[in-house]
Amino acid sequence: MTMSAPPPWESQQPVQPVWDRAVRRGPGVVNVLLVIIAALVLVVLAWFLSSSLGGGALISCGILALIPLSICIAGLMWIDRWDPEPRGALWFAFLWGAGISVVAALLLGSYVTELLSLALASTSSDVIGPVLQAPLVEEIAKGLGVLVLVFSRRSHFDGPVDGIVYAGMVGAGFAFTENILYFGAAALDGGGLGGWSPCS
Repeated sequence: MTMSAPPPWESQQPVQPVWDRAVRRGPGVVNVLLVIIAALVLVVLAWFLSSSLGGGALISCGILALIPLSICIAGLMWIDRWDPEPRGALWFAFLWGAGISVVAALLLGSYVTELLSLALASTSSDVIGPVLQAPLVEEIAKGLGVLVLVFSRRSHFDGPVDGIVYAGMVGAGFAFTENILYFGAAALDGGGLGGWSPCS
């Protein structure tokens, strides 16, 4: 009498939850270099903002900008638990958004505005700036950060959730610095934040 083979579901190994798996590691040297470059750009940007707004205003606006940033990061980390990404790559994504993409937008924004003004002479400047130039320059600058990760960390892009997490980190970094700029501009125009001037 021959023994029948066990059903397929009995012979399979238990499925390990994704969030219990070890975080995948990639090429450390490339990751470190990317993070260092992005961090240096952010340091230069912070120095520029400090000289423009004042050290006290920069710190105060940075603390305020941490509130929405914390909410965004908490949501992204909740999503990331399904398929954890390397922390170094996440730091690079954030630093790219907070530093490199902002610098690119600041440097290229005026040139793109001039080109659009020449090409669309009949269009109001109120439309060219916020409606055309800002999305064009800012979104391309942020998207380049995700593209760098696609090529440098290709093994970590194995599903749409990875793209959501990395793009979300870039966007959160950009929004963090942009909020500092908005709060700083409001403080300078209104004589302080809520009647209290943090400017040094």
